[in-house]
Amino acid sequence: MTFPVGVAVDPRDETVWITNSGAHSVVKVTKDGTLTSVFFGGLGSGPGTFEFPNAVTVDPQGNVYVADGGGHTNLLPSTRRTFASRSSRPTARS
Repeated sequence: MTFPVGVAVDPRDETVWITNSGAHSVVKVTKDGTLTSVFFGGLGSGPGTFEFPNAVTVDPQGNVYVADGGGHTNLLPSTRRTFASRSSRPTARS
């Protein structure tokens, strides 16, 4: 991996999700330590792409949320390897 920065563990099955910022991707590691896939990735601003993802979290239903630092968006890939949505970056109030 190139510059892994964010880590989250799915409490349901102990899958580990890692944002690999230098490679503009998110990887999935199984409980036994096997790197199973590059979940999403590639430099860009379209569905399934990132620009320096820097944080990841998993909700109780297993949905994976990624904060994309360079793309200034919050991303929700679904657990089925399809890109679910992209939302605009929240703006600060004056």
